[in-house]
Amino acid sequence: MAAFEPWQYVSHWGLNRSNATFLGGLPLATLPATISPLRVPRSYARQAYNPSIVALPAAVRSAVGCEFCAYAATVRVDWMTQCHGFSELLARRQQRARSGAGSAIGARKLTLVMLLDASLTPVAHGWLSSRPNAKLGALAAARTMVDARLFVHGEKLWVVGTLPQRQYDAAVAPLHLALVNASAARAGGLRAWVPNEELRRLVAPQARGRSQAFFDHGSQLHFQSWLVPNLVFELGQQPTPRAARRAGIHGRPAALGAPLRSAGLAAAAARLASTNSCAAAASHRAAESCRLSLNGVLLRVDEWGWLVGVGHLHRGHRDTLMGRPLPRKLAYFGHHYTHFFYALDAAPPFAVRAVSGEWCIGDCELIQYVSGMARTDGGGGEELLLSFGVNDCEARVARLPLAEVRRMLVRRYYR
Repeated sequence: MAAFEPWQYVSHWGLNRSNATFLGGLPLATLPATISPLRVPRSYARQAYNPSIVALPAAVRSAVGCEFCAYAATVRVDWMTQCHGFSELLARRQQRARSGAGSAIGARKLTLVMLLDASLTPVAHGWLSSRPNAKLGALAAARTMVDARLFVHGEKLWVVGTLPQRQYDAAVAPLHLALVNASAARAGGLRAWVPNEELRRLVAPQARGRSQAFFDHGSQLHFQSWLVPNLVFELGQQPTPRAARRAGIHGRPAALGAPLRSAGLAAAAARLASTNSCAAAASHRAAESCRLSLNGVLLRVDEWGWLVGVGHLHRGHRDTLMGRPLPRKLAYFGHHYTHFFYALDAAPPFAVRAVSGEWCIGDCELIQYVSGMARTDGGGGEELLLSFGVNDCEARVARLPLAEVRRMLVRRYYR
C-alpha cells in the first residue's frame, strides 16, 4: 500500500458532504482570519501547543510592573507531541518517562506562562508552579495545574486546569505573577505560581471535566460546565485560611451553588446525531464523533448582551473517521476537529441564544483546538483574537473581525 499521511484526508473529511451533516444544517466554513504563530522559547517550540491568551488587566500590569505588557498566555508543554517527524523522539521520551528518567521537559507535562506585548511578542516567561521559587529541576514536586487556561475575575488573572496528583481533577485558583531579573532567571524572567491552599477542585459530578468556561456576573464567579444541557454554576467563596491549610497539596473541593439549567443546544445536537454519518460513528468505537463539547472559553460582549463561547466536535478517533476504518492511526485520540461559536444571555439563567455553523481555521489541519479568546483593536476595527493549538504540536493565533463573529451567530439554528 502506498505511503499514507494524515494530511491527505484534509480535503476529504467533510467539505463535500451534505450540509445536513453539520450543525444547524449550515456548510462547513473556513474562518476569514489572519493567522500567525505564537512565539515560544525555542527549546520547546515543537512540544508547545494549546495556548490560552487573555488581555492583561490594568491592575495586573501595574502590580507586575510591566505597563507595556498587553496579554498573558499559558501554553501546554508536553512530551505527547504529535509533530510530524517526532514519532521516534516521542517513543524514546515515552520509554524514559515510564522508567522515571528524562528531563523536566520531555518526561512531564508542564505549563508555560508568558507575558506578551501588544504585538504578541513574549516579554517574559516562566513555569507554573505551586510556589514562587521552584527551580526547573524540582518542578516535578512543585508543579501544579497542567492543560491550564486563563481568565479574568475581578480584574485579576485566574487559571483553571487539571491536577495530575488528583487523577486530573479540574481545579481553579488565582494566578500569582512576579517579574524577576531576566539575566539571573534561567526560566525567562517570570515567576508564576498557584499556592496549593488556594486551589479549589471541581469535583461535583455535573461540574467535572476539563473544559469549564468561567465568567463574571456582578462580583460573583460563574462557570459553564456543559453545553447539552446547558449547565451554569456559581463558584462558592474562597475557603477560610484554616480550612485551606487542612486541604494540603490537593486543594479543597469548591463550594458550588445549584446549577442553572437550560436546554442549550440539545435539539440541534439531537438533529445532528440523527444524521446517517453520526449514527454510523456512534455505532463504532468513536462514540464522541458528533457530541457538542465546550472549549472552556467565554468572552463577554456587552454591546450584544451576550457571552460568546466556542465549542467543538471531532469526527475522527485514532484509526477511524465517522465510524469508517482508516489505513492507519491518525492521532493518539481525536482528530478532524471543527469548532462553532455560541452565545449565552449575559444574565441568569444564561440561556443559549444563538449558534454559528461549524468552522475550521486556515489549512484546517486534522487537529485544531481553540483554547483562548480575547478582544483587540485591529486598527481597522475591533477584532477577536483566537489562540489555538495545531496537531498537538504548534501554538498559533488567528484574528478576525468581531463583526464577522456577530454575523455568524444565527438565532434560529440553535433550536
